[in-house]
Amino acid sequence: MKLSIFKVVNYTHESTAHLQDRLTYIRRVEATRTSYIYAVNVSGTAPFEQMMYVKDAYNQNRGKTHYHYVLSPEADDFDVVSLKEFYEVSQRIAMLIAGFYGQFQVVSAVHFDGAYPHLHIIANNIDFETGERFDLPKRRLYELKEAISDILRRVGMSEIKQYGYEMDDRW
Repeated sequence: MKLSIFKVVNYTHESTAHLQDRLTYIRRVEATRTSYIYAVNVSGTAPFEQMMYVKDAYNQNRGKTHYHYVLSPEADDFDVVSLKEFYEVSQRIAMLIAGFYGQFQVVSAVHFDGAYPHLHIIANNIDFETGERFDLPKRRLYELKEAISDILRRVGMSEIKQYGYEMDDRW
């Protein structure tokens, strides 16, 4: 059974400048087109400024600044869904992440700079309604992957590999 890969990109150095770099990276013209960029709870043209506004409002400028997710579907998935349909799937995933355990600002972009399209998502880790910081322990990551897999399965795409994690009472 072929599986999609969903990963959380970890960085050794985090700063607000790094958040700006990542937002620039996922929206760069060499990798995507403006019509394949999607934003939830934030402007697609000025996401850094708006994310910083939330961080400043809640005095949350230190530590981890964001989450960077990458979804790499199986190449065969593009025999099942068109690029337009994959973009629609990417919108559903961005909306899911924006409302996952809070209310978050999210920017996503479908990239075309690989062997086949893949999705990058940047999510502010500060809830814009409460100012609380989002954490992603194993249990939540498992739940997030399951929810995204459900979206993928509904359109006939490969679900996400869970790397042997099984939900149990220890979580």
